Amino acid sequence: MKKQLEIKPVLRYNKAKYPRYTDPNPLDDPKALPYPFSKRMLEWAVTLGIFGATACEGVTQEVGNTFTFDKTGLPYVPAIFGTGMPDRLSGKEMREIALRICQEEGLNIKENVPWVYSDAYTKMGFTITFFDAEKKIGLAILDHQNTEQNSIIDQTFSRIPKPVLNAAKLDGMWRQFADGNPDFSLSGWLDMEKQALWDKDEKAFYKLFNKATFSGLSEKEEEDRKWLFYKILFKNKFKHEKNTFFNKPAIEKALKEENWIALQQALDLNFFISLLHKLIHPKEWEPKTMEQYIADQEAWLAENPGRQSNATNVLAELKDLFFIDTTVKTALQSLFKGYRSDWKEVIWDIREKYQVSRFNLDEVKALDYWAEEKELFVAPISFEDDRFKYYYTEKELMENEIISKNPTELQRAKMLVKEVALQRLEESLRMYIRWAKRQGKY
Repeated sequence: MKKQLEIKPVLRYNKAKYPRYTDPNPLDDPKALPYPFSKRMLEWAVTLGIFGATACEGVTQEVGNTFTFDKTGLPYVPAIFGTGMPDRLSGKEMREIALRICQEEGLNIKENVPWVYSDAYTKMGFTITFFDAEKKIGLAILDHQNTEQNSIIDQTFSRIPKPVLNAAKLDGMWRQFADGNPDFSLSGWLDMEKQALWDKDEKAFYKLFNKATFSGLSEKEEEDRKWLFYKILFKNKFKHEKNTFFNKPAIEKALKEENWIALQQALDLNFFISLLHKLIHPKEWEPKTMEQYIADQEAWLAENPGRQSNATNVLAELKDLFFIDTTVKTALQSLFKGYRSDWKEVIWDIREKYQVSRFNLDEVKALDYWAEEKELFVAPISFEDDRFKYYYTEKELMENEIISKNPTELQRAKMLVKEVALQRLEESLRMYIRWAKRQGKY
């Protein structure tokens, strides 16, 4: 006889918990390490105070360079899940401490000093936050204000504005499709549940897809059916990416006429228009000003078939992942409030100023080389440096014995945790400046 099924209440069970930033990243595990500043750090801060906490952390008087590239934490890789992200010292806070330390350590500094380096192989330009020109010792505060996008975010996560589609990408997609390796599913391009309502092109494309995938296409079929592929592709794009195509009529006309040069120019112009919309909100444009710039670009493309204007590429470089640089935004707003025939030259000039004012990864890495060669001592002080992050949770604070007995200590505990990071920054800055002076024999 089978045993009768019984249902019993569970007396104990593990409560589900939401993933936190401190949990290992499942993509990196088992290499992932938990975040270092935890309840242990909080207890040091509360019981021993700032200096006791720093001593317990084991900060030693390093002999070498305390601000090498590997300590910057750049490029930053965003957390893909979890809560409890650490707090970071702001650029303003780091700047205030750095200025005070420079003065106390006897540096004769100037602020925001442009630095340009060039040789036969490379050219670099950036602005040093605090710089003593005689001793060649400086500090560069790296935050969102003065680092390029690729310095902040790992390329895996970057979203640099690029054409949705251009001629080269179109041709590559067609070649892949014709070789029987499409990078899309058929159901993504055709509504498989409504085959009875398909138009002539959709029916032909269904047959073409099957033939290309299972038996391959002849050279004649490749040449004859290429435009069918493009028409279905754009039909799908227009349907799902309505806010991406500002030049739809010209694209549709080129597809209908099967004019490759006209299609390429229409796509390049579409990209140009989309950049104008992204860089400056359309509501900020003066009437007819945008149309004048678009007409200029259209005329240039017509005179230069098969080429995309360099001005478009420069515009794309000015678009930042997080925000538009304030200097760039001011210059663009001035340019777009009224038409200027020399707008391309103005944009190039804006790009030059933009590049000199911001660090890229190559420039930050080069600081290590120059320090080793005793030519320039500039410390990259990054807001992503793990040494200057701080972290607490309400639960950890309330579980602390001292705080639980005296709730008025809560705010003080929060402040102390941050002050530990500030103290660590101050000590690292002093060590760097003293090390740099020894290298330069000052």
